[in-house]
Amino acid sequence: MYQLFIYHTKYEVIAMDKQHQTEELKQLLRGTYIGISVFENLKEHLKSKELKEVFAQILDNFKTHERALAALVIAQHEEVPRELGMQGKLSQLMQAIKSMTLTSDKEILSEALKALKMADDELKEFTERHYTLREDVEKTVRIMQDDYAGSYHMLHKFSIEFR
Repeated sequence: MYQLFIYHTKYEVIAMDKQHQTEELKQLLRGTYIGISVFENLKEHLKSKELKEVFAQILDNFKTHERALAALVIAQHEEVPRELGMQGKLSQLMQAIKSMTLTSDKEILSEALKALKMADDELKEFTERHYTLREDVEKTVRIMQDDYAGSYHMLHKFSIEFR
């Protein structure tokens, strides 16, 4: 019995990985859309003016990430997804329903911290799946991770005050 082995050239492997990375960048972009939606929704329910300002800063970060990820996708001559997709829309709906039940800034902070943790986990999984990232992708992901860590820290300080 013969076994057939298919070998790919170095360039074919690089091209396949680039395509895979680009598809995952699109998924990160959709996740960023969800993050923007979640924080906009949570911000509407806040009572504290100071917290609203912090949420506005976090939203600015998310929107900067959105532009950076879109630029990376465009650099690969791909179309930027403008919608969340079915899973994103369901997630957005569930978050909107859940945010209606939040009655205090403390509860909203808790949800925001969970959302930031989830976003950071997605970035970590992305970097674990790709041992070698293009320099521009690696730079963007590191900036996003730093921004998430800073935002998490700011919100965590507020949550300590609300205990």
